[in-house]
Amino acid sequence: MRLSKKRGLVCALILAFVLSLALPTFAYPAYELKPSVRGTGMGNAFTGVAQGDGSIFFNPAAIANLDSGDIGVVFGNQFGFYKYMGMLYSKPGLGFGVLSTKAELVTRGQYGEPIGVEKVNEALGVISFGSSYGTEDELLMGANIKCYTEDVLGVRRNGLALDLGVLLRLGEVSLGLSGMNLAGIVKEQGGVSEDLIPSFRFGVAIEPIDDMLLAFDIADKNIHYGGEYRRGCFAFQAGGMTTNVGNRYTCGVGVSLKNLEIRYSSSTHPTLDRTHIISGQFSF
Repeated sequence: MRLSKKRGLVCALILAFVLSLALPTFAYPAYELKPSVRGTGMGNAFTGVAQGDGSIFFNPAAIANLDSGDIGVVFGNQFGFYKYMGMLYSKPGLGFGVLSTKAELVTRGQYGEPIGVEKVNEALGVISFGSSYGTEDELLMGANIKCYTEDVLGVRRNGLALDLGVLLRLGEVSLGLSGMNLAGIVKEQGGVSEDLIPSFRFGVAIEPIDDMLLAFDIADKNIHYGGEYRRGCFAFQAGGMTTNVGNRYTCGVGVSLKNLEIRYSSSTHPTLDRTHIISGQFSF
């Protein structure tokens, strides 16, 4: 028996509350990268949305939430010193992506004078696959297999990791749950192996009226919130998040021209420079 929209909304909110209490908390890197312009504009509250550019990095089930094929590119400058670029090809149920990052950190002496530059380079490859289930594709599940290499201050390391995600759609409400860096392992060249610390996300997305989307995420100990309003070919996002160093706020804008979509977003940081991301996506 199908749920009415009102009952579906009540059940979704109850399930969101219960799951948020049940989720374990794990620490994760401070600069964990989420190369999604739309997601950044919505305060990284994107696990329950799971649709659009780079959304597989929030919830791998997003790969099954596509209606067409996409080719996208993204460029980012995070905190003023962490730069990256990436490309993603995807179609319903299958995707491939590459990401390259570069950071340059100025080292300073006893009196604050610059004495050198330390470089960090990373490369990531990801294969994403998933499927949908139910009479109206209410349940979506997906996985990412990630392989990467990094050169941190002259020390090279290689690693593998697995991401898993699920998305449940109940009318105007969707619930997302994902686990990142599961069974992850990294090995220093000529050294010992080290397990990665997993991170978990839970999100709710609600479309209260046409052309408006509201979202809320719990990611470890951080809270993310955001919204999007669509007007014609334009889309506007705003949001924020709590972190261990203070609150951050985000905004974004996008324009769709036939099969081409261009987006830009920005986010603040209490102590570091702003983050800027731009992307282009072609659908076919």
